[in-house]
Amino acid sequence: MTCRWTGAAADANWSTAQNWADCGGGAPGDGDGVVFGAGAADTEAVNDLGGTTFSVLRVEEPGYALSGDDIEAHFFNVSAPTTLATSLEVPSGAGEHLHHVAADLTIEAPHQLRFAQGADATDIVNVADGATLRTRIGGGDQALRFWGGGTVELRGTTYAGTIGLEDAVTLRCGGDDCGGAGGAVTVVEDATLEFTGDTEFQRPITLGAGGVLEPYSLVAGPHAVTLAEPVTVGAWVRVQGGTGGDPLEFAGDLHLGDDALDLHGAATVPQFASLTSDPNGELRVGTIETPGSFSIEEGQLGHEGLTSVSGTGSLLVVNDAVALGPAGSGITTVGNGATVGTADTITLDEDIRLGARSVLATLAPGAGLTVTDVRLETGGGRVETRATPSFVDLVSVEGIDGLELASAGIDAPIIFSEGGSSTYTGDTVAESGAVALRRDTSVTGDLEIQDAHVTTIHSNHADLHDLVPDTAELSITGDGAFVLNDNEAIGALSGSAGSVLLVDAASGLDVTGEAATAFGGDLRGGGTLRHSGDGALTLGGDWTQNADGSRLAVDGGTVAVDGDLGLTAATVQGSLRGTGTVGSLTLESGTVAAGASPGCLTVNGEFTGDGTLGVELGGHEPCGTFDRIATDHQTLGDLTWDVTVLDGFAPAEGDEFAVVTTAGPGSTDLPAQEVTSGEYAFDAVWDGTDVLLRVTSAPENPTSTPSPSDEPTGSPTDGPGDESGDGSEDGSGDGSDDGAADGSDEGSGGDDDLLPDTGVWTAGGLALAALLVAAGVLALRARRRAMHAA
Repeated sequence: MTCRWTGAAADANWSTAQNWADCGGGAPGDGDGVVFGAGAADTEAVNDLGGTTFSVLRVEEPGYALSGDDIEAHFFNVSAPTTLATSLEVPSGAGEHLHHVAADLTIEAPHQLRFAQGADATDIVNVADGATLRTRIGGGDQALRFWGGGTVELRGTTYAGTIGLEDAVTLRCGGDDCGGAGGAVTVVEDATLEFTGDTEFQRPITLGAGGVLEPYSLVAGPHAVTLAEPVTVGAWVRVQGGTGGDPLEFAGDLHLGDDALDLHGAATVPQFASLTSDPNGELRVGTIETPGSFSIEEGQLGHEGLTSVSGTGSLLVVNDAVALGPAGSGITTVGNGATVGTADTITLDEDIRLGARSVLATLAPGAGLTVTDVRLETGGGRVETRATPSFVDLVSVEGIDGLELASAGIDAPIIFSEGGSSTYTGDTVAESGAVALRRDTSVTGDLEIQDAHVTTIHSNHADLHDLVPDTAELSITGDGAFVLNDNEAIGALSGSAGSVLLVDAASGLDVTGEAATAFGGDLRGGGTLRHSGDGALTLGGDWTQNADGSRLAVDGGTVAVDGDLGLTAATVQGSLRGTGTVGSLTLESGTVAAGASPGCLTVNGEFTGDGTLGVELGGHEPCGTFDRIATDHQTLGDLTWDVTVLDGFAPAEGDEFAVVTTAGPGSTDLPAQEVTSGEYAFDAVWDGTDVLLRVTSAPENPTSTPSPSDEPTGSPTDGPGDESGDGSEDGSGDGSDDGAADGSDEGSGGDDDLLPDTGVWTAGGLALAALLVAAGVLALRARRRAMHAA
């Protein structure tokens, strides 16, 4: 019979026949079903039929409070919210037995839902329609499965058998409510095992049974959760590790098989636990949207599969040499800004793929990371030392993109060690700290130094090496330094700050390329800066620190010195320009031309050698409008002059320009030379103190008009008493004495001085003119020499 509760009696006891309908006039007995539905006079029902086993317990209407003796029923079906203040015991034999919870069912503590199962029994609870089953669960060692789209909230468990979570059901527990040891929990399809408090979970877990699962199969959330027994991954599943600072611990081992685990949040395989996988298994940590972190504390000889970490904020910590598996195992991929690092001192022999500005790093003081095989993928990678002291040693770096280096300080270097190789194709940026280049072609392309100290180190540093490519542009854009303990050749030198340190006399840097660049930083040390390329280099900084014995060798191209290189010996086979200072200057068939446009170059010591002296003349102001080299003394030999008269300037015959000035004693004679520039002719002479360019011939009608500041106060044709500036005495402008416009002899003093009507001087007039011209020239030269030779 199926007995329906009416509650019509004066009491609420199940044993009272008047409380039931459709029950044959009596109370329910063994094998009968009990139904609590609509229309009851009393919704309190007290089971006083202990020992009676019902076929089914059904609750169809809300508001019932069932209490009393334990209720025993082979099946239960709850479709309305129900609270039991008693235990529900479900006996079952072999085979599967299906129960339904379609509305919230709460079994109050210390009562429980207990499955009394025979051999080979499986009880299935379908928790549907978003319902929640809140209960303590007990029972034997058979099988219990939860289906549906609802939630099971464990209030404790002593169930010894296996528990299966299927469909989209969620099993939640935390702390002691998760119970003790028992059979495995299997989470398949869209089901979830979720922890609601700190706990040590003592059941084995299997996540997935094939396919790709979208929701999280296991969630630790903001709680400290230790999985004390093995976790096996049997599908492509997702796990949310710790999100509150405590990682999810796979303390009982983690096995991936041929499947994949996507981890978000934090997790770890702690000491004494193992990570194993088949060759096709994969551990995936984090995504672009959701970061994850995973720490492997010791060697994982059974991890043969793939490992990947992705997304900014995602971290893979490997604290053992074989944390990622033995040499030759699966590739480890680091992408989208993620990090692989260590807090220990290890050597990673695994194949590391680094892309999209992802990172290899040391994470703690005393850590050391030696990486034997790194490949840079699209977007390039970063190497960081994040703590001091520590180091990263890049043994082999290959790939298709660039590399960024960020060191925590001088005692946390990033090293390109001897015996390794670099074959990546991108540029290198050294951002901070210390970088040590110890092998040929340590970096393979252009090198930008920001705030780092990049040091070249070689056992025989006097030889020319190739730690940086000969074609590379070296740029220093911050406060960093390029420290050379050997000899290097580069394509170009540029940047706005920082310094290049040539450690000792055997250290050198050779610029070999064709580019035109400027370096505004300082030079330091006693080595050699050589420019052998066809390009141009402007030096805007100083070379004064530890610069004794330093050398600037302009073997080719053009170098402009605009800073203070006052302790540096310059030799020139190419071309030297600039407005700065050098210590000494030797022309070795090269060219020196002060300024960029007219300017002054200072030589603190000797200016000597054979070559070309370039001079631009644009006015009478030294350094401002015409070139000058100021030196202590000159011992110049054969000079070739390259004089340019700039547009807008028309020097007059007799003008002098002191283009090389000296301190006086110690200088040697320089043979006088005739020099031409267009229509101008000069004498180049040594007057015992300065080298002068003296205009000996100028065009009568120069195409360029002198500016007023360049006009002489008189001209070689000025006559006595001439106040007009035109050679006449009376302002007539025609060269006559009487103001006649036709140059006639009226008032001229006679016919002996001029041939009639010709305007040509006679012998007497010519002699007088010669004397007047000579006097004017001498006076002019004296005035101009006083003004401009100083």
